[in-house]
Amino acid sequence: MSKLFFYFKMAWTNIVKNAKFYVPYILTSFITITMFYTLQSFVNNSNLPKSASFRQLMGFGLPIVLLFSAIFLFYTNSFLIRRRKTEFGLFNILGMEKRHITALIVIETVIIAVISLVFGIGFGVLTNKLLFLLLNKIVDFVTPLVFEFSLPAVTNTVCLFALIYLAILIKNIIEVLKVKPIELLSSERRGEKEPKARWIISVFGIVCVVSGYLISVTCADAYHAIILFFVAVMLVIVGTYCLFMSGTIALLKLLKNNKDYYYKPRHFSSISGMLFRMKQNGVGLANICILSTMVIVMIGTTVSLYAGASDIINTRFGHEVVSTFYDVNDDDLKSQVKNVAQNVSKETGIGIENYREYKTLEVTMSAKDGVYEVANGINFSTMEFYRPEDFENLYEIKVPEGLKPGVLYVAASTYEVLDTINFLGKDFEVINLNLSKPKGQMSVMSTDSCAIIVPDEETYNTINELQTKAYTNAAGLLPSIPSLTVEFDLDCSAEDEYKFYDKYEKEIVKIVDGENASRISLDLRQDSAKDFAEFTGSFLFLGVFLGVLFLMATVLIMYYKQIVEGYDDRRNFEIMQNVGMDKSEVKKTISGQVLILFFLPLLVAFLHMGFALPILAKLLSAFAITNVKLVIICCGITCLIYAVIYAIVYSFTSKTYYRIVN
Repeated sequence: MSKLFFYFKMAWTNIVKNAKFYVPYILTSFITITMFYTLQSFVNNSNLPKSASFRQLMGFGLPIVLLFSAIFLFYTNSFLIRRRKTEFGLFNILGMEKRHITALIVIETVIIAVISLVFGIGFGVLTNKLLFLLLNKIVDFVTPLVFEFSLPAVTNTVCLFALIYLAILIKNIIEVLKVKPIELLSSERRGEKEPKARWIISVFGIVCVVSGYLISVTCADAYHAIILFFVAVMLVIVGTYCLFMSGTIALLKLLKNNKDYYYKPRHFSSISGMLFRMKQNGVGLANICILSTMVIVMIGTTVSLYAGASDIINTRFGHEVVSTFYDVNDDDLKSQVKNVAQNVSKETGIGIENYREYKTLEVTMSAKDGVYEVANGINFSTMEFYRPEDFENLYEIKVPEGLKPGVLYVAASTYEVLDTINFLGKDFEVINLNLSKPKGQMSVMSTDSCAIIVPDEETYNTINELQTKAYTNAAGLLPSIPSLTVEFDLDCSAEDEYKFYDKYEKEIVKIVDGENASRISLDLRQDSAKDFAEFTGSFLFLGVFLGVLFLMATVLIMYYKQIVEGYDDRRNFEIMQNVGMDKSEVKKTISGQVLILFFLPLLVAFLHMGFALPILAKLLSAFAITNVKLVIICCGITCLIYAVIYAIVYSFTSKTYYRIVN
């Protein structure tokens, strides 16, 4: 018992003595545990709405927080163990065996884990109500706020983070056991050989980054953006690591070979100092750059989505009441629906405005060189077929007279359609009227899309028969169903809309039999707006939540980097002063190195963001955000705020660096 107490006291003394290293590490653990517990408690909270969008988004955030928490803790632990190796080596030489050092490491890890878990979960419980209020404000939930302590959330948090600490402990023990005492003692001062310029890796990095940029700039539509986005991201990440680890060394080598530039006191010391440790610096700088880019992209896009929510609703739902009937074979359906709407209007005293009705046959195809076949997962194209009167009702544009039977007339399209196409084995002549741009739901489809006017009933039925036969014979695919859409606005307040809609919904269901009732889709724009507001609000909350996590990791890496660099540089700068450099020259050298090392990642992150904007705009267009200017403004403001925070962190950490060096 006395031995255990001795180890505990010694471990606690070590933690207190190395507070400048351990406090940020414990703070990181504390915050990541709080964030994970908060998300887990949100998912488990029975008072929150049971909507799929909210719970799926919060559930999606859980593994991301856990994964990056593990990465951050392992990364910061590597700084700690590097500083402690000298101390462990001294203990070993003074008589402590490695099993005693192992016991010391175990107790230190247990102390840190217990402190982090207790305070992290405790703070999570205390702030859960505040974050619930914030979430309610962003998402605009109607649910009454009721505090709920989640025991499963506590259990999951303790178990998962205990596994992370166990993995860190095993890693630390292995590192200490495999190193000789004299190596432990000298590990902190052990330098690196001057790295070589790996031109192949540097060129490979340039190719990766440029390829990622080209994918973003040349991406044609939302469908391809969804497919290629993560490919572009991976290329840029790999390229960033290659350029920071090898490309920077190659650049420094070029500067070193420039004698007129290199042989000046300030340039000589700065380039030499960075060159000898650039391999280690490169990884850290790449981490800062990638995390910074992730913060900007995540917050910028989620803010854009949240800010453009009203535009999205207006684009997707052009009218307040939308009724869609699929494959309901009733010639009198149009007149019946109109009679229902008029009767409900008379009963409720609520006027109807902008009434319109149109039939559509929407078919998704795979298109290549004018040949349209059954959708096979590539080269998607959505074709919407209208009779002339239906196109006029939807687009409110007069169709020219004298259209020839058997000919397809392209009235609106996001791509160029050839003069002759082969639709499922049958050739059709095509004439481009170019009457309008795609509108409504069609304007924000993730695939190429076009609206086609079919002048005669016979051709319309032929197209429907062709696609029905082709898709019925295709395994796992269903044919498209012709639909009738009726939509209109209401002349009343938002509260009275439900008074009309509830009666209208009941009467509409009555005009079709029970079998066809499942083929009716009824929407009130107000309800859709609330559902989408919940989705965008939840998305914003999660984006900011993860953005804070990545920002915290960036700050922590910068802090540890400054401390480690400070201790490494202190001895070097003492030597510089001994060989004739005065303090002002040393300070200039320090400033030059620090500015380059810590503002280069920010500049590269902004460059990444600039080239990512085109593909991000395409991705957001899938949500019906077509206002590119709004996306640019939101991302620009995010970059500006992040730059201010980055500068503040730099100012704080650089002071720590200067104190250590001086």
